[in-house]
Amino acid sequence: MHRKVTARLKEGRYYEAIEAARSWIECTSYPQIAEELACLREDERAPLVTLLRDVLLLGGPLGGPLWGAPVLLHYSAPGRSEVLLAPPEAPPADVVRAGWLPATLLGSDEPLGFACKPTSLMLATGEMSAAVLVLQTEDTEVPELDDGHLADVVSPAQGERVVLCGRFVLPWIEALEAARVMLHELRRIGAAMGGPRTGEAQSIFLLPRTEAWAIEAAQEFARIVRTQAADAAEP
Repeated sequence: MHRKVTARLKEGRYYEAIEAARSWIECTSYPQIAEELACLREDERAPLVTLLRDVLLLGGPLGGPLWGAPVLLHYSAPGRSEVLLAPPEAPPADVVRAGWLPATLLGSDEPLGFACKPTSLMLATGEMSAAVLVLQTEDTEVPELDDGHLADVVSPAQGERVVLCGRFVLPWIEALEAARVMLHELRRIGAAMGGPRTGEAQSIFLLPRTEAWAIEAAQEFARIVRTQAADAAEP
């Protein structure tokens, strides 16, 4: 289905290309799109990816620009097997709606144009997890999300503890890819501790510099969790 979009781009008919891209992602899953794009030459693939990124940023079932902050989490909650991450009660400035998406969403067979439905998220305790905090804004300015606000959003209950890593705010589809890269890296270095299997971290939209950040963040996160586990094990 990419051929119609590519043809419109080559002809310079950008409005029609946008409409064709929207129709494509509204009936095609992420794995299917990845499979189609993998067959294209780079000179065809690059402008198509750029267009799809913009359409996904500005569209979706919520409408409006949709951003995401990829985060790694490790909850220690004695006596509890799960914790619930609720949407923030007080989103950051310039954010009209916020909620969570699991990093595993990219493996879904749901059409990508309807996949961004952030809500509450259930996480297993004692395991490393990746998620995306989705932020809907009224304009196309990237929202600011400082470490303090993110820590407040995932603040554990009394007697519980959480290790948190996440700073970048990206278009939501790139944020999901970054979260998946994080999980893949944790698994590669043997630190996933039974976390969810997410497959290889082959990305469509993620820029190389952001992918490098995601890998470094996962490595640092694993070191922190291991250090805490070692400290807790000491008599």
